[in-house]
Amino acid sequence: MVTKAGARRPAIPSAQPRDSAQAVAIYARVSTEDQAERDTIKAQLDFLRGYATLHALPVGGEYIDDGVSGVVPLGDRPEGRRLLTDAEAGRFGTVLFYKLSRLGRKLAVVVDAHDALANAGVAIKSGTEPLDTDSPAGMLMFQMLASFAEFDRAVIAENTTRGRNRVAGDGRYTGGPIPLGYDVDAGGRFAPSGRPMGALGTTEAEYIADLFSRVADGEATLSGEAARLTGLGVPTRKRYRGREAERVDGWSHSTLAAILHNPAYKGEGVVRSRYGPVPRPTPALVDPETWGRAQAALLRARSLSPKNAKHHYALRGLVTCAGCRGTYVGASRPSAGDNSGTTSAAAGGVHGRPADCLARATAS
Repeated sequence: MVTKAGARRPAIPSAQPRDSAQAVAIYARVSTEDQAERDTIKAQLDFLRGYATLHALPVGGEYIDDGVSGVVPLGDRPEGRRLLTDAEAGRFGTVLFYKLSRLGRKLAVVVDAHDALANAGVAIKSGTEPLDTDSPAGMLMFQMLASFAEFDRAVIAENTTRGRNRVAGDGRYTGGPIPLGYDVDAGGRFAPSGRPMGALGTTEAEYIADLFSRVADGEATLSGEAARLTGLGVPTRKRYRGREAERVDGWSHSTLAAILHNPAYKGEGVVRSRYGPVPRPTPALVDPETWGRAQAALLRARSLSPKNAKHHYALRGLVTCAGCRGTYVGASRPSAGDNSGTTSAAAGGVHGRPADCLARATAS
């Protein structure tokens, strides 16, 4: 069973009481969302153990899913799976939980859990809610309570998301990897990082500014920079607030591309949300003009990459229009008298040229 800290909680053995049909299995669950609402495993267990003692119910085992979402089917949870296995083995006759939302926070999940336990001859019982699934009216109430649990989860998720969006809009850290070049201060705001970049002899913030400048001026490529950093033994880290981990892929083309495409470095960070992108202002490490030129350089490099070319043109990327400064692009045409469609010549126009550009296509 996974605890909030990620450690394994020792499973409490499923005892076999003298009359297992009278025994109850105590089930407790909490997710990260519930923890935010101050719902804890300890509070549930204290209540359920006291309930069992008060009603003289023998306990056949305790099953505790800590940090598991209520939308996960019971059989897919570490302890939920063990609960179902022991139910089929006849180790208890009833599953006791604090309230129905502990069994699940989605109607389909709760109903499926009920049906799986019922098929094993096991009843369910809430310590705080009246449940009677043996009658049509009781089953209706059961499904209503399950629907309320699903609604409650949706409200919690919405409040959590809106709260995170407000924090982001204020320019503060909301979790996830901290971008290279930044630190998070005591107030949760981003600040230029003074961390050293190993053999480069610069800080992270200084390196970011230098990287954008060299890419914008055509002095560095993604693959070349990745090879340079790797060759110098510059360590790669995926850093979070309070901890850091080695980056699995090391310095690579994609790692640097993600950095160079991140608008946070020009002061215009963005957080993705279920309600759409949320602007998160950050201290600019590069000016908008340099950031824009770097994007243009990356786009130009991508368009000239042999991997993105269907045909080979000797002058690819080398011819520009003297008027609008647009780059000529190639177009294929079949050889004279050849219907196979093979390329023997190239004709071109200006890529993305304005309507008033007078440049004409050329042929070779």
